[in-house]
Amino acid sequence: MRIKGMSEREFIMLFAAVLIGRVHLIGMNPFAVGFFMAVCYERISRVFFVAALSLGIWNAYGFVIAVKYLLVFLLCGALCGIIEKRKGKIPLIVYSGIGAASLLLLEYIWNRVQLVNADQTLLLLLESLLAGVFTQILYIGIHYILTEKKAIYAGNEEMISIMVMGSLLVFGVPFQDNMAFNILEFCLSILILVAGYRYGAGAGSLAGAISGLFFLARDSSFEMLGILALLGMGAGVFRELGRVVSAITYVGIYLAAGVYINGIMLSVGRLRAVILAGILFAVLPKKMIKKVETMALDKDYAFLGMERMEKQIKGRLSHFSEPFFALSRTFSKMSQQKETMEEQDMEEILQQVTNNLCSGCEKANRCLGFTRHEKYQTASCILPAAKEHGYIEVGDFPVNFANKCDYLDSYVAETNQALRLVSNNVRWQNRLAESREAIAEQFQDIGFLLKDFSQELFREKELELDKKKDLAAVLKRNQILVRQIEKVETNKHCQEIHLLAKARGRGCITTRELAKCVSNVLDKSFVPIQGSKNVLSRDYEKVILVEDTKFKTITGVARCSKEGEVVCGDNYSFLKLDSGELVMTLADGMGSGTDACMESTSAVELMESFLEAGVGEKTAIRLINSIFVLQSEEERLSTLDMVIINLYTGICDFIKMGAATAFIKREDRVEMITSASLPMGIFSKADYEDVSKKLYDGDMVILLSDGVLEAAPMVHKERYVIELLSNLKTENPTEIANTLLQHAIVNSGGEIVDDMTVLVAGVWMK
Repeated sequence: MRIKGMSEREFIMLFAAVLIGRVHLIGMNPFAVGFFMAVCYERISRVFFVAALSLGIWNAYGFVIAVKYLLVFLLCGALCGIIEKRKGKIPLIVYSGIGAASLLLLEYIWNRVQLVNADQTLLLLLESLLAGVFTQILYIGIHYILTEKKAIYAGNEEMISIMVMGSLLVFGVPFQDNMAFNILEFCLSILILVAGYRYGAGAGSLAGAISGLFFLARDSSFEMLGILALLGMGAGVFRELGRVVSAITYVGIYLAAGVYINGIMLSVGRLRAVILAGILFAVLPKKMIKKVETMALDKDYAFLGMERMEKQIKGRLSHFSEPFFALSRTFSKMSQQKETMEEQDMEEILQQVTNNLCSGCEKANRCLGFTRHEKYQTASCILPAAKEHGYIEVGDFPVNFANKCDYLDSYVAETNQALRLVSNNVRWQNRLAESREAIAEQFQDIGFLLKDFSQELFREKELELDKKKDLAAVLKRNQILVRQIEKVETNKHCQEIHLLAKARGRGCITTRELAKCVSNVLDKSFVPIQGSKNVLSRDYEKVILVEDTKFKTITGVARCSKEGEVVCGDNYSFLKLDSGELVMTLADGMGSGTDACMESTSAVELMESFLEAGVGEKTAIRLINSIFVLQSEEERLSTLDMVIINLYTGICDFIKMGAATAFIKREDRVEMITSASLPMGIFSKADYEDVSKKLYDGDMVILLSDGVLEAAPMVHKERYVIELLSNLKTENPTEIANTLLQHAIVNSGGEIVDDMTVLVAGVWMK
């Protein structure tokens, strides 16, 4: 029988309302009020639930008590209706308050009318409080049951609410203690067995503990609380061995508890009920009791306190970055460079020379008697020459000074010696200032790295519940069991799926088959991450799937060293990052041979290390540049040419530091990317230029070292390379690289005067 306009699940909830109406707790039923207020918040037919709850209360308590609770339901319904009309949707906590206040008011009036003693006030407050609390608890389970299409996964809150509701239903079943068959024990056993087998040991012990709480409230039976929790745990622990083993374990634990703890449990009625419940559970059709590889409890256990830990770690990392910013500011203040000599410096030089040279001169008293104004004029006259040439001559001094000094040549020589010392001092101070500026840049970049890293932590995004359920069902049909599914978004907005999965049965399941199932459900192509296992084992293990890229690349390289050199001063790398990016790097060390090779190798290896560690390319460039600045007194330079190709979007970023022109060969034209920046290691502040381009199917990216470009015969060397690339018909990157290198060698007359390297990357849609 179905009521028109009511779904099957709502009809089941209506039947549950009758049983919940029968529950009593020392003569009270706050659960019925909490259940009704939860139904009101869910906005389903209130009239039928008022009737069902009142019927249950009438059956258990009698007509008079049923009238009292009927008045409570009517008052609650009326108040909710009035508030909903004026305010619309209101929070659940308001419904809890309405239920508690209405129950307290009517109970108080009822007791006054019935002339009940004032000693009942504490119980009235307790019942009202429980009504408000159970509104919150029961609503979670009611909403879950009414709205979820397939009750496969439930979080801890839903699980607790459902178990509380199940226990209430069991205690609402009519029974008599002197019966030859204990219906309450039978229903409790079925509830605990189903919960433990279906959802695991955690859910089973939870169902037992909640049922034990009701035993405790009704009969003050403390031992039943622990016994029922232990029974649920036993049913769940052995669920992997099947329902028969779970049922036998349950009955065995029950018998042991009856022998050693509570002999009443071995009464005929109870024992019959438990054994029959175990038999019924074992023989029920498999479809009725499906064992679920639930993620809910495992996930909550694994990520217990994760939100709090996330905030703590992010906060500490963010605070930890502040000292590095402070150090950066301190070193920046200490890194002010002195560009030119000032008049004050020249005055000090003149004073020093005068003290050293003129003390033994017979005219010393007269010369040293110059006023400060005269000394300032002398310093002003010779300062421009000192700045321009780095030294002074006799003709640079004022005429009046030259006429009075008998040892002018010696005075000039002594002054030039002092100028050289001051110039060296200024140069070293500036060198020290550059080093401090480089260190300040490093501290600042480290601070930004820590701050960015704190933002990148814990980027897990909850996969929609429907998707999780669909995915778990599809994987199970394909003989894959899964416990945990998480969606993670990287700093490049690339999605990853993290699963805790295993192969079911004896079949061989590959991770690519798993990725195919995930792709079909999520409507997005995923592949196993690089380095992952090819085959799923029969034990749960972590599998990471990464969003597949839209583009693929094929690379080619051609290079040769300068004639007479053993090694090439150019170095390169092709690096595929987990973020779905291809990084092409070409470094050209200053000069040629071993020293140049060491510089370019250092630049390339450092760049690879930083990028693989997740450091941004521009931050990596600044750090590497500061390392080159600090390396030694000698200038150690290297160009850097980088291309970062995003294989998801096709966006290509060029970053150039003193590098030669790069080219993009498209279907109908050739584009060039030029730069006027300087190599690494010249200035403490990295001087680089960056350009972004969009790549399409079939485009080629070409990087050249300056040796290849300088070999071009034309004045406009880039134009020569463009014409050469335009005439090439091949789509093979290696052939293009070899062709460019061979033309460069031929144009050099067969004599290789500089290191030459060509890198080519072709981009195609998958």
